[in-house]
Amino acid sequence: MGDGTQVTAGRLTARTGNTGNSAGPHLHFGIFRQGGSACPQRMPIALYDGLVPPSPWTPPDSGCTY
Repeated sequence: MGDGTQVTAGRLTARTGNTGNSAGPHLHFGIFRQGGSACPQRMPIALYDGLVPPSPWTPPDSGCTY
């Protein structure tokens, strides 16, 4: 998939793995907008808690704790 690809619910978009120097299988999730990165933490936390996730345009540019 490339930038701006629209996906529908249930579509496979990623797989977990352990191909580099890591402690175990994991999925890297990031948000990039206008050439810079944004903290994506609130999005998956909201999904986990059953809440509506914030817009990808509203996450902070800093403050992630990962």
